[in-house]
Amino acid sequence: MQRLQWFTYVGLLGVLTWTLGCPNTATTNTNTNTNTSSAADAGTSLTGATDGGAAIVDKAPTPPPAPTKTAVRLFEEAVQVAKINPLAALQALQKAVEQKPNLYQAWYNIGVLHHRAGRYIKSERAYQKALKIKPAFEDAIINLVRLYLARGSLGQAMNMIETKMRQFPGKTALRNELIYLYTQRGQYRRSEQMARAIQQKEESNARAILNLGLVWYKQKKYELARMAFNRAAKTDRTKAEPHYYLGFTYLKLKRKSAALSSLRRAIRKRPNFPEAHNLMGVIYLSQPGKIKDAVASFRKAIKYAPRSREAQLNLGIALNATGQYAASAKQFEFVLRQYPSYIEPHYYLGILNLDRTLPIQKVSINAVAPEVPPSLRHERRIVRQVNTLARYNAASGHLRVYISRKSGLSSQAPVRKYLHDSDKKLKRARKKLKRLIKRILRKRLRMKRKRKRARRRRPPVARRPVKAPVARPPAGAPVARPPAGAPVARPPAGARKAPPRRGAPVATPPRATPPR
Repeated sequence: MQRLQWFTYVGLLGVLTWTLGCPNTATTNTNTNTNTSSAADAGTSLTGATDGGAAIVDKAPTPPPAPTKTAVRLFEEAVQVAKINPLAALQALQKAVEQKPNLYQAWYNIGVLHHRAGRYIKSERAYQKALKIKPAFEDAIINLVRLYLARGSLGQAMNMIETKMRQFPGKTALRNELIYLYTQRGQYRRSEQMARAIQQKEESNARAILNLGLVWYKQKKYELARMAFNRAAKTDRTKAEPHYYLGFTYLKLKRKSAALSSLRRAIRKRPNFPEAHNLMGVIYLSQPGKIKDAVASFRKAIKYAPRSREAQLNLGIALNATGQYAASAKQFEFVLRQYPSYIEPHYYLGILNLDRTLPIQKVSINAVAPEVPPSLRHERRIVRQVNTLARYNAASGHLRVYISRKSGLSSQAPVRKYLHDSDKKLKRARKKLKRLIKRILRKRLRMKRKRKRARRRRPPVARRPVKAPVARPPAGAPVARPPAGAPVARPPAGARKAPPRRGAPVATPPRATPPR
């Protein structure tokens, strides 16, 4: 009995399994056939059938959402591409601070990128935001102080560093920056005492040693400064500033090759060092055959510091040395537009307009030479002389501005002689213009009189008699014809025939055939 129950249970279980398994088997076969036909249609048909074959997709499948980059990841990417693509780095940093506003390192780097591009207002705001998040951030404090110095605000830089010194009196880096500001102000004794005090506590403080070298350099103790800069470079081998100051010191010691090697080391340690590129260009400019290298160095300095007026001015000087006078004048004018209070471009523009023939510019003749009559303002010789007059006038104006703004200029300065020469050439050019105007007007008057006399001497031309109009019969009227058999008037014998009219065919007489 138990065995019969067990067989019954196994049978029912088999029937149930068969019942549930049949639909699965049929579905599998259908899918297999469908997939096979789809693959065949897709492989053989390029038109895309609507019936059968591969299914038509109305909308593109939505991809899975990409994971958003974190602020830290954006910050790391910005640091990697900052040297190659500053704009992309700046955009990545902006996205990072949008996600995480308290990321003070990102705000600091935004300030650095704006600082390098010369956007001082945006750079100052970024530094201040970084300091608002972390008030004791030394790098942001120092960069903000250097930004104030670049803008010529030494008092603002002093207030900034003194305020931070009161907040954080134990920060040696801030004390070193205060020593640097005292040196810039000319308080060398105070700077030396503070630097020695730091050096006694920390013998390996490279910044204090560098400040000592700067004090000695300002006091024209170049050998002591060279020793201090060498020691600072050996103490901290990662810094580029000691090599840069060594280049300055070697240049004062008239060792240009050593200065160039020091500057190259500084650039290797920090390729985006605009001051080092600028100084290297100055050294190249003083060497024969190195003018092109000087131009390349100045362009690199401008690339890394677009607001550097010294590098912009030096580029104009180098272009002038290569003979590109028009490009040099444009560069000086660009510096003047950027920095109207900068007087050095006036000097070089005055010399350039005095000695070099620049391309003809569009000048207002009425403003430069109002004595030119309107009938002569398109004369080529007049336009050329007016441009010469405008060039000497610009030279005198630039030199006069330079002399008026330059303080402590001696009475024997060469620029005063240049101004005197420019005024003399200006007077000569104006006299030459007046003579040219008289000459052209006299020539035109002579030609006018000559034409009038020729018109008087010319005999009067006999007018041809006016022919009376020929009466023509009206349209459609019958034409009178001679009657048939009327005699025709013929020319007398021996009279010459009238020549054929022009273009009419001429009948040639027939050739006589020779007898056979």
